[in-house]
Amino acid sequence: MQTSKQNRVLIIADAHLPLDGKHGADAELARVTKLVEEHRSNLSMLILLGDTFDFWFEWSHVIPKAAFTFLTLLRDLTHSGIPVHIFAGNHDFMLGSFLNKQVGAHLHMDEWTITIDDQRYYFHHGDGFAASDKNYRRMKAVFRTRIMQGLFGRLVHPDLAMKIASWVSSWGSNKVTTSDGELPIYKEYCETAQSILRKGHDIVVIGHMHQAFLTKLDGGHFFNPGPYLGEHRYGVIEGGLPRSEVDE
Repeated sequence: MQTSKQNRVLIIADAHLPLDGKHGADAELARVTKLVEEHRSNLSMLILLGDTFDFWFEWSHVIPKAAFTFLTLLRDLTHSGIPVHIFAGNHDFMLGSFLNKQVGAHLHMDEWTITIDDQRYYFHHGDGFAASDKNYRRMKAVFRTRIMQGLFGRLVHPDLAMKIASWVSSWGSNKVTTSDGELPIYKEYCETAQSILRKGHDIVVIGHMHQAFLTKLDGGHFFNPGPYLGEHRYGVIEGGLPRSEVDE
């Protein structure tokens, strides 16, 4: 796959789009929808790199109504031949058949690799990325089982689930910096990215950290577009290294 200014890849990570109808929710959904629409004429691929929604769960017969306009846009993109890739994050890791069959998106529960501009890219949301995240990875595996998701879907009413998710989400952000502005986990993430580069990849792309960077490592680059939430950042690939831009 080759990119250019007229044939670009758009990457949106950590939008945490609110679906609970609270103040400002509609404006945030409208803003990200407008961003995708503005890039549409020159778009060759849209990558939603996890935590697209602040909470996402597919019940058997229920889809959050606040997501309708944005999901309709994604469906229009896929129907027009523009591939949409949605990654599971730690806020929206229950991705089901609706997004795949009705919206037409490609779903990625973990990593995905693709060659863009003759560079081998490795994409992942980034949760559980560090070697020390062993306990989180175990918990993640448990919550992704059909038994756990089935129990949640049958026992928890969607309205109650939204309230619980909003409460849990308010606990804090993934972005925790030291006094010098560096993420404590950053070095450990770089070590993981370095090991991935050694396996034949050229560029590792993650979200999750809520901080934009492009870091040169041995044999390649480590990129994070930054969060759409709060900073309204997104990533672009158009004929060179990926870069982070701000939706003004």
